[in-house]
Amino acid sequence: MGKMKEQIANKIAEALNEIESDYKSRLLPTLEVIAALVHRAIEENFARRGRWDGSGTGIFSGGNQRWKPLAPTTIEKYKKLGYELNPTLDRGGLLRRSIATYADKKNIAVVISVANVPYAAVHQFGSGRIPARPYIVLTEQDLEIILDLLTGLLKK
Repeated sequence: MGKMKEQIANKIAEALNEIESDYKSRLLPTLEVIAALVHRAIEENFARRGRWDGSGTGIFSGGNQRWKPLAPTTIEKYKKLGYELNPTLDRGGLLRRSIATYADKKNIAVVISVANVPYAAVHQFGSGRIPARPYIVLTEQDLEIILDLLTGLLKK
């Protein structure tokens, strides 16, 4: 994680702790909005075919790089099977549709129905010959929006 993203993430954690102590009744609605923002960011990652820093695979590894293109052998295999070649990771839409975000009183969760999409982790983290194509990532802009939301709540 880049230094700027780490600083923003730390500020978000500090703001959440302050909100938890002082604004318990408003925390859940705020977390629900943040969960929706995270889900929107994930959708944007699919729409742009990647928004990551090119090195990490964690949620804070967002950036401006696109996912690596399909390997020539994969392209050849897909052609033989009659599959569409684009968009990467969203050929049938199952992976994207299986992602949900939730909030409870203290947490936000990103959940993937792994029973329906057993290859989800392979695409997020990479495996062997398959490169990582992280789709659960937040960019610095995403984090700034979340921080602004939390800061706004603290000012009320």
